[in-house]
Amino acid sequence: MDSPSRVLPLLVAFALGACSGDDSVEAPSDSVDVAAISASDDTTAPDDTTAPDDTTAPDDTTAPDDTTAPDDTDADSLDRSLASDDGATPALSALATHVVTVEQATGRVMEFDFNVTDWSKDEAIVRTWTPPPSGFSNLSDVKYSKDGKRLLVAASGGAIAVVRVSDQKILLQASPGGNTHAIDELPDGSVVSASSTGGFLKLYSRRGTLKQTVAFEDAHGVYWDRKRHLLYADGASVVRAFRYCNGKLKDAGSWSLPNGQSGAHDLFPIAHTNELYVSNISGIFQFDRVTHVFGPYTSGPNRSSIKSVGKNPRSNTVCMMKATNAPGPVPRSWSSDTIIFDQPGSDPATVTRVRRGAQFYKARWASPTP
Repeated sequence: MDSPSRVLPLLVAFALGACSGDDSVEAPSDSVDVAAISASDDTTAPDDTTAPDDTTAPDDTTAPDDTTAPDDTDADSLDRSLASDDGATPALSALATHVVTVEQATGRVMEFDFNVTDWSKDEAIVRTWTPPPSGFSNLSDVKYSKDGKRLLVAASGGAIAVVRVSDQKILLQASPGGNTHAIDELPDGSVVSASSTGGFLKLYSRRGTLKQTVAFEDAHGVYWDRKRHLLYADGASVVRAFRYCNGKLKDAGSWSLPNGQSGAHDLFPIAHTNELYVSNISGIFQFDRVTHVFGPYTSGPNRSSIKSVGKNPRSNTVCMMKATNAPGPVPRSWSSDTIIFDQPGSDPATVTRVRRGAQFYKARWASPTP
């Protein structure tokens, strides 16, 4: 039996909470109120300008709470259910062949069936979600939670949301502002957003209360690594890591893109590997989280202006969105009507899916984020 002198420090450490977080903590509660989105500029477009390298230590100063009274948004008012016809969360096996996108021409999250080759046909659409109007212009990010039960959504208009898939209920809603580009969820149900204009990450509690603002120039991507208990983020010319310690983000490392490159954009894990995809203006890197080396993209030709990239955890087919200035009533040079799929070892090695009139910004395999 351990002596009291040995047990007491362990109990204290447990009470304070490990700096890495506890992956056993439950996901956001069904009873969480929706925090209202404050007014923001709905005309803000994704900021794709290159910013200089910012390698200074993060600002751990806690910012004041910017949330307002709960929004009375009714989930029933959303246009189509994210759930299956029977109201259940879609089977994870089905998600492996679906692709979830943010489509800016209609302002919707749209999920498609990869196996339907013509995405202009309605039969290709699996489900959609239209967000509340305030703050959600130019949707900029979407991903499934690690258990596949929630969608994490961000918009350049300045808003973020966590949406339960089974009944479309908004579990968390907040307004980081600053041309929000990305969102991810921490193990205690808190969320972190990345905003490029003004350059910062924002940490929100599971109830939508602002807990911390961290300076990060041209912040674009964010990802919680549950194996290493680290939050990775990218922007400008760096990838940075943070520990989540006692409810705060603490700096844990910084690595510069190769050859002085900048414009870091998407950041997404490659399942079953130690690597993260990191895209920038000129192409895609594969960043090794163990060696901290940036390697080349290995699943097809390197392409510029990639806004999102991710590999299917089952088929190894890579899904990506390359900006091609998709036509539309509102010009969006950063968008495309086409999603690209690299299929290593297959013939053809690359296929596409096109939806006429669409202005996609990001597309990801509709599977739980690794």
